Amino acid sequence: TVIPDRIVAATYIAAAAVTKSSLEIDNIRTEHLGAVISAFEEAGVGFEKTGERRVRVIPSKRPTAIKDLVTEPYPGFPTDAQAIFTSLLSVADGVSTITENIFELRFRHAGELMKMGADIEINGNRAVIKGVERLKGAKVSATDLRSGAALVVAALCADGVSEVANTGYINRGYEDIAGVLKNAGADIEYFE
Repeated sequence: TVIPDRIVAATYIAAAAVTKSSLEIDNIRTEHLGAVISAFEEAGVGFEKTGERRVRVIPSKRPTAIKDLVTEPYPGFPTDAQAIFTSLLSVADGVSTITENIFELRFRHAGELMKMGADIEINGNRAVIKGVERLKGAKVSATDLRSGAALVVAALCADGVSEVANTGYINRGYEDIAGVLKNAGADIEYFE
């Protein structure tokens, strides 16, 4: 049996958190998400286990800033969830920092998020994110798989319409992300 993808789970948790929506996620192994769930909880996102492999996301009114989120090898906080958390923390209350210790150039999505009104400053392998009340819709472009997912998450909570280009990256790691989010109530369409 192939294990569930923990980064996909983190993406849908983040989507629920930024839209302040309750969402039940099935086929999830919380034991593989320890550092990710801890980071979400630090940001004010709650969880309720509703089955052996099912959790309900209980969002806060607005995510809370995280003082210093640091990427590390498993079981630490995964670099693949960093971009998704950058989107989440872009709308958090307060100032957050993320230190990227795994991959160089992992903050390429920050410029695209800034087009949406995010307040992010990059210094080497560290990002300082000053949360804003709302993002605004914009035309943005994925630079890799995880940045694409992060931009979709940001677009869900942005005012107005957003267009995410280079979705081929996203399709490499997500099975019908637009369809899944649409089933959860998102106003999203996929165009090739």
